Amino acid sequence: MRRRIPQEKKFISDIAVIDIAEEGKGVGKTDELVLFIDKAIPGDIVDVELIKKKKNFAEAKVAALKKASEYRIDPFCEHFGVCGGCKWQHMDYNGQLKFKQQTVDNVLARIGKVDTSIMEPILGSGETEYYRNKLEYTFSNKRWLTSVDDANEGLEMNALGFHVPGRFDKILDIDHCYLQQNPSNAIRNQIRAFAIEHQISFYDLREHAGALRNLIIRTASTGELMVIVVFAYPEEGQVELLMNYINSSFPDIDSLLYIINQKKK
Repeated sequence: MRRRIPQEKKFISDIAVIDIAEEGKGVGKTDELVLFIDKAIPGDIVDVELIKKKKNFAEAKVAALKKASEYRIDPFCEHFGVCGGCKWQHMDYNGQLKFKQQTVDNVLARIGKVDTSIMEPILGSGETEYYRNKLEYTFSNKRWLTSVDDANEGLEMNALGFHVPGRFDKILDIDHCYLQQNPSNAIRNQIRAFAIEHQISFYDLREHAGALRNLIIRTASTGELMVIVVFAYPEEGQVELLMNYINSSFPDIDSLLYIINQKKK
């Protein structure tokens, strides 16, 4: 049961973050509660604001960073913190490996009763940027507005990007994503611009209306490139118009497909 947090107990000072949890949260403790703190990392000393509280634990966010962890770094992506795609960009990669290994070790030993004394270290990736071979983007006519966006009057509300965590109907418009190598960014940005220019409607996730629904880009280890455009309710001629544009603008695409998907789920 969710408990209403009295104002005088909503803020807690000088919490030492000691571990990581799921969804980009750090773990801290008080005498009464285990705290799951959004975007805190082990080694941080923080003041926190409680967001949700239950009997033995609470969710919180950082109200003030008193002391930064040795693992804390500046995230390289402008969308970090709003986009749900990357959770640990503010922690250096060696730190990520260390605490993920610690988490696996703890789960196997404590819950599974497995002897982890012979467990080998995690084999880290050689790449921490542009390593994904597939991304799926969502079109939406209800762009998620950031604090920077709020200052811009007349902002374009159509978006092509990723879901904001916890909001199925709100899409963060992505300018540059570091998950997939080029021409992924160019394809996404040019498709968005072309659709807006030619008034091809973006999907309304609540009303289930609009022409453009999803964009899937796959880059194979062989160097081959696949692009799939998912339409919902296109007007006559819009499918051919957009697909011809993509084909002529990106001749290196090996497989160019479209799908009509009008399912509401």
